[in-house]
Formats: sequence, C-alpha cells, structure tokens
Amino acid sequence: MRFLIRAALLLGVGVHGIPAQGTTGRTSISGTVRDSATGETLPHARVTLADLSRAVETNADGRFVFVGVPSGEHVVRVQYVGYRPFEKRYSSDSLAKPLVISLGRAAVQYLHHSYPMEEMAARRVLAIPATP
Repeated sequence: MRFLIRAALLLGVGVHGIPAQGTTGRTSISGTVRDSATGETLPHARVTLADLSRAVETNADGRFVFVGVPSGEHVVRVQYVGYRPFEKRYSSDSLAKPLVISLGRAAVQYLHHSYPMEEMAARRVLAIPATP
C-alpha cells in the first residue's frame, strides 16, 4: 500500500477531479497539513476520510494522498497532537488542486492546568506519582 502511495506521489497523482484510467467515478484527494501560525508542515498528522473510514499519515513534508476515492462529498478530518482538530466537507468533483489544511495550536491540559504549547515546551515536565 505504501508503495502505491509513493508511486502516486512520484507520478503526480495529486490532480483532483480527473479519474484514473479504468476507475470510472473515482478520483484522488491530496494535500498538505501546515501549522497556521508558522506555515511549517506537520509530519505524521492523521488525515481521515471519515465517511469512508480511510486514514493515512502525512509524510515528512506534511503531504498526504488518498487514491481511488469515489466521486462525491467526503468529510476530511485531521488530527495532530498539540493542535485543534480540523473537519470539513469537500466535494471531490470540485477540487482543482491539492488541499492546504492549516491547524491552529491548542492548549494542553496537564493535570488541572491548561498551558499553551509554547509554554509546555519551555517547562520541564517531571514524573508525578499516580494518585489512588
């Protein structure tokens, strides 16, 4: 499966709305997941086509691709630790280019306090014994 995804990326199968030969009514959905504040790509984000129960992980460059997707509307969900989840409905027939999905940072709940991610990175987190 990974070979097919890599081959699709190398061959430029990121073009949407153009069914692959012999797969009538099927298309591909691809894109990049980025940090909304910095524009940096987010590797290893989980991207899901919720209505099809299909999921992939973004590569080192924050890119993803779903091939052989039935034409029509699909719910795209993205999750990444430390970021707010993303969910939006897209029509695969109307996508003219790869998606660019920007995720905003979220506060992290640590015990009974919430901290912004930047502050958590600066803090030294120590092991705390579990309470009964």
